[in-house]
Amino acid sequence: MEKISVKDRLMLANQFKILESLAPEGSGGNGRAGGSAERDHYAMARRVFERGYEIEYDRVAERIYTEPLDTETCQEVRDILGMYLRLQESYAGLSDKTGVEPQSLKFLGFSGNDEGPQLDYTDFIINDKGEFHQLLAFSAPTKELDSHFPALPRYRAMLSAWQPLRNKIPLDRADIQRILAVRSGG
Repeated sequence: MEKISVKDRLMLANQFKILESLAPEGSGGNGRAGGSAERDHYAMARRVFERGYEIEYDRVAERIYTEPLDTETCQEVRDILGMYLRLQESYAGLSDKTGVEPQSLKFLGFSGNDEGPQLDYTDFIINDKGEFHQLLAFSAPTKELDSHFPALPRYRAMLSAWQPLRNKIPLDRADIQRILAVRSGG
């Protein structure tokens, strides 16, 4: 991490002091009476910036991504989630589901190893914001968002088949089959 001016260190220390005072009381953390893991973290971060322990700056900020997730990537994730939601809702309304396996409509998530930013953003959208939560119900009982394999190539192929049908509500059985057929090349 770059050098931080005394003024900036003071501002950061004060921010952590405020967060420390707002953190819930409780037991836990590093074993101090009346402490909590959250409060202890803020107290530690406050001390790091008050005392100027440069080697610790990165450790305090280790959960902060150095690169933001661009708008295009975020939109692609939202498009993928929207496509899966439309597929699932359309499937639920079909009277004849012949040739469409319900398991094939399960949103598999993104690879934690290869598609970490997409996985994290999906987790934020679904679990923090509460959007697209219906996808988890369809994925029961696991509700897993880590596909454990690179899924973007599959989703991008499906998106290309879905784009012309994007405004069709609901999709019919042939539409669903067409979109699902491209995910594995056939």
